[in-house]
Amino acid sequence: MSHDNEHLPILRVLGLAEKSRVTYYACFAHALGDDVGAALFASCFYFWEGKQEDPEGWIYKTQAEITKETGMKRSMQETARKKLVEVGVLEDKVRGVPGKLHYRFFWDKLNEILSEHFLEMERTEKGKRRKEREQTQQPPIIHAMAAIFDEKYFAQNDTEFAWGAKSDRGKQFGCLKQLHDLLAERITSRKARAAQQAGQKVTSSDAQFQATYEELLLSWTAFLDSLPVWHRQRAFSPDLLCSNFSKIINEVQQAQANVKPEKNRTHAADTVK
Repeated sequence: MSHDNEHLPILRVLGLAEKSRVTYYACFAHALGDDVGAALFASCFYFWEGKQEDPEGWIYKTQAEITKETGMKRSMQETARKKLVEVGVLEDKVRGVPGKLHYRFFWDKLNEILSEHFLEMERTEKGKRRKEREQTQQPPIIHAMAAIFDEKYFAQNDTEFAWGAKSDRGKQFGCLKQLHDLLAERITSRKARAAQQAGQKVTSSDAQFQATYEELLLSWTAFLDSLPVWHRQRAFSPDLLCSNFSKIINEVQQAQANVKPEKNRTHAADTVK
């Protein structure tokens, strides 16, 4: 079966559209605050730039012509014009007799806006790369805590934890660092308190009371294993655990106070109280 004529109606429409095709520049929208309407309106006139006969750069186009070329209805056109005038890219003026609305674009101004937008994009990208470097430069203990967290999260939710984009990932790793510090402080306090009870002299700078790598991972694992159901049901995340750390510890301790501990079993409250 021949398909030569099957889509001729569509091809005819496309052929007509080809005569008034306007190239849409998405970068205009991004630079203009994600204003797609203003970008489309500017793209329409950029297509005709250099083709106008007026030596001062004025272009006359009816609303119907703009609608045909862009699909923008009257209200959309007026909103776009207002935005472009506000940022200094467009000047519109009634000229001639009878008066007709003409447009003049200041492409140098749009070029300035685009340049600033691209510079901001570059600054943002540099910031993302910096955060990525900071993340990869986290101490091994933090990466180990993240690996344990992933394991426990998957076991609880049957899905992987969404660490998110680079900025979100950096935030979550920052919360892991805070959790590390909270656990280390509690472990150190517990060890110092035990030493005092044994009659030893304790000083704040005594290195023997500092939390070791193994103690921190043991405490972190026990902390995750002992999370109350209330927290598990809320799809726990590092930032949630960090902001609710003291509350979680208290709930674990209260729950364990009513349960006879099993021999050789380690709980979060045991390791961080």
